[in-house]
Amino acid sequence: MVARELSAKALPRVIVADDDGDIRRTLAEILEVEGYDVLEARDGREALALCEEHRAALVLLDHRMPELTGAQVVAELRARCIPVRIVLMTADRHVDEIARGAGIAHYLAKPFSVESLLELIARVLH
Repeated sequence: MVARELSAKALPRVIVADDDGDIRRTLAEILEVEGYDVLEARDGREALALCEEHRAALVLLDHRMPELTGAQVVAELRARCIPVRIVLMTADRHVDEIARGAGIAHYLAKPFSVESLLELIARVLH
């Protein structure tokens, strides 16, 4: 009965894209515990492929990744007309400039708290 209740209340799909496996898995686990359907991407190209293959409501996207940076993934998503909300994450101290330059309204500066992550995702999705 609990499994049915959880699946009935499943929140939207989120793609977590970060080349740091520990960070990616931790973020995925946090979101799964909260009820989100989570897919993981190890780099920018994998994030883009997942966005094309799976309809996701949001991509939690690290900026500094191999293959494609977060900003490059955003540009490709827009060029391919893939409708998905984006939250950019980076440890770069110029996170606001990077996000603005990529045309991203929502971002998180690493390190961030679980509470700020969940609050921002809820705000972006609603």
